[in-house]
Amino acid sequence: MEIMWEKIIGHIEIIQRLKNLIQENRMPHALLFVGPKGIGKFLTAQITAAALFCNGKEKPCGLCPSCQALLTDTHPDFYTVEPDGKMIKIEQIRHLQTEVALAPYLADKRIVIIDQAETMNVQAANSLLKILEEPTGNLVFILIANNRQSLLDTIISRCMMVPFHALELSCLAGALEQRGIAAEDAIPLAALAEGSLGKAIDLQDNGGLELRRQALDLLVQLQQMDMDAVWVCGQKLGDLDRETLQEFVLYLNMLLRDFLVLQVDEQSNKLYNQDVASVLLEQKLYWSENKLLRAMKEITVAQKMLSSNANARLVMEQFLIKLCDL
Repeated sequence: MEIMWEKIIGHIEIIQRLKNLIQENRMPHALLFVGPKGIGKFLTAQITAAALFCNGKEKPCGLCPSCQALLTDTHPDFYTVEPDGKMIKIEQIRHLQTEVALAPYLADKRIVIIDQAETMNVQAANSLLKILEEPTGNLVFILIANNRQSLLDTIISRCMMVPFHALELSCLAGALEQRGIAAEDAIPLAALAEGSLGKAIDLQDNGGLELRRQALDLLVQLQQMDMDAVWVCGQKLGDLDRETLQEFVLYLNMLLRDFLVLQVDEQSNKLYNQDVASVLLEQKLYWSENKLLRAMKEITVAQKMLSSNANARLVMEQFLIKLCDL
């Protein structure tokens, strides 16, 4: 477990806000970290907990008993709740309620991180609400959610909201380079990941740039494809696993969006795929604004069908045929 503020990438204003709350002893009994997946919310929650527990002058110091216990994942007053399968269940909250009712053992407080809090079922959420409605001075909750829409308004109202935003492109690319990823790959990965370090790492590990290249190749070759080639291509795409196929279609959408941007400004630096801008400029002649808008509409239809578990082969065959007919 990392416990030093310097390990957090970006989010400078949030870090300073949390430091001030700790230094001035104004930490509320419940925080709600909300923002896109993979941008450092959980890490920030862990380090906030470390700073709250710490007895050193610089918090967290990394040396005091609480810091050492966190570093070895043995702190008796620190709890993490995460989904059991696809959701956080009432049994987990009931067990937590029993645990936090006890007096702190090592520190002067107990701290609970609830990760993916939006996955709580109704019973679990109501059970947590009862705890939040009767806060004690020695208990701090940090809820983490990718979005707030699935959380009860009554839970939100009892937390201090801390909104997290996607990381800036340069910040994310720099973080990837620090992890040993070449600069020529770090920049496009950062752009495709839309500000999420977690997503960028997943893309690198799962061949995201190669999948994006295949999506670009398809758009380039589509102009010369006959129906037999379209049918074969649709079948091959349909045979991809569902998650990879959805990622492929997303890349198609990003590329078409970049074509649309280039229709307005050929010098734009607002492209998702800035590293292949020269190829996009060559190909944009084949894509009028009207054709692009219609293609993006077809992509939306395909995405919805893939999300509803429709036959992937049929979806992709029909999708490619419609693109050819635009």
